[in-house]
Amino acid sequence: MRDATDGMITILCTAVERAATLWEQHPAEAEEQLERHAALLRDAFARHGGRVFAADGDGFSVAFDRARDALEAAVDGQRGLADEPWPWEMRIRCRMGIEAGPAHERNGRFLGPAPNRAARIMSAAGSDHVLVGARAAAMLDVAELVDIGVHRLPDLPHAERLYQVQIDDDLPMRSPLRPVDVGRGNLPFPSSSLIGRERELGELLGVVRQHRMV
Repeated sequence: MRDATDGMITILCTAVERAATLWEQHPAEAEEQLERHAALLRDAFARHGGRVFAADGDGFSVAFDRARDALEAAVDGQRGLADEPWPWEMRIRCRMGIEAGPAHERNGRFLGPAPNRAARIMSAAGSDHVLVGARAAAMLDVAELVDIGVHRLPDLPHAERLYQVQIDDDLPMRSPLRPVDVGRGNLPFPSSSLIGRERELGELLGVVRQHRMV
C-alpha cells in the first residue's frame, strides 16, 4: 500500500560521517568496519520493507512504501550502529535523511523529487541525526519529531522545513546540524549574486553610510 497520496514513495538516504578520514587514517581496518556498518543497516532496512536501490562504500538510498517504515528503519539502523562495539578510534556514525514525494523506477533505481530531496536533507544532518522533510513529516506522528526550522538546502529552489527525529533518551543527538542557510522572515532568497557589479555595490555602500534605512 502506498502512502497517503497515490504514487508517493518515501526515500531514506544515509552516509557515513567522515568516511574518507577512516580510509586515510585506518586503511587496513576501514573496509571491514564499513562492511559491518552496511550489514547492520541492510538488516534494519529489510525488517521494515525497504528496497535498497543505490549503494556505495559508505551510504545507501532506500525506497519505502510508507513513511512510517522509513522512519522505523532509520531509528533501528541508528540504534544498531550505536550498540555495535566498534574500535574506539573507528566508531561508525551516520547521518540520515527522509523525504516523501513523487518518484519513478527505472532500471532498478528511483528517480524524481523524492530521492533528490532526501539526499539533500541527509546532507544537512550531523552525525547520528535523522532528519525528515515536511512531506514525510506530514505522514508521521508529529510528537516524534522536533521542528528545527526552515533551511536552505543545496540545489533546491526554496527553503525547506526540517524535523529532527527523537530516537530515545539513551541515544541523544550529539552533533549539530551541518552548516546550512536558514530562512528568516518572509523575504525570498536571492536568485543571483552581485558578482561583477562593483559600481552598484559602491553606490549602495555610500547610501548605507548616509541613511539609517535603505
